[in-house]
Amino acid sequence: MARLIVTCDDCGLSEGINHAALNLHRRGMAHHASVMTNFPAARHALDLFRAEPNFQIGAHLNLTEGRARTFLENFPLTFANGYFLPYARLVVRALAPTENFLRAVENELDAQIRVLTAATIQPAHLSTHMHFHLLPSLREIVFKLAREYRVPWVREYRVSRTALPFNPFLQTQIAESSNRQIPDYVAALYYQMNYSPRAQAEFCARLPGTVELAVHPSLARDETFPAFASYPPRERVREMECFNRFWQEWQKRD
Repeated sequence: MARLIVTCDDCGLSEGINHAALNLHRRGMAHHASVMTNFPAARHALDLFRAEPNFQIGAHLNLTEGRARTFLENFPLTFANGYFLPYARLVVRALAPTENFLRAVENELDAQIRVLTAATIQPAHLSTHMHFHLLPSLREIVFKLAREYRVPWVREYRVSRTALPFNPFLQTQIAESSNRQIPDYVAALYYQMNYSPRAQAEFCARLPGTVELAVHPSLARDETFPAFASYPPRERVREMECFNRFWQEWQKRD
């Protein structure tokens, strides 16, 4: 049976998300926290999580929501107020990148990682918000920073390793030399909420190697949740209901 790693994405976006993620960890349901360090609640997340030695803290690198940490006038990643451009505009610029754009991306992502290291936290992993390291020019920067900061693993980016039941490109063969501590697949309940939890658990269990399941925890009421964020708490709570049922089915298979 596949080994499962559960990562709580979007930690640091709000204090409610941080508390919900910590609750999942304390229930034995979450192994990693992926922290967006360009939001004020990032400090709250680090203070909560560092008291849990088995909760692995990584950086959820972000180029599409909130304010940039390295904003300067005429910054190619943001509007004039320092807030990131929409994802579609990031994609357009990443497909035909200028040196100025790539330099700005690297400086921004480096600054986001340094929030962890400045707090004496060695990043356990790197992931990207809205999976932007699918784009080659941005992926190269993410892996470069992972090497520089000696980050153990980066979230899988390939479509062929995206564990969704409806993915026609999924490859289920892995090399014998594969490091099983590094996830061989990534899955997201966000895209599977219309599937039965039993079918989801059975699908993931059949995969060889390690599956990272990315979840988006939330509280039902969260006064600190940013109004502009694209995935609201009510939808995140629905995802958590799906995850709870998935986890029950997964535990039956142990």
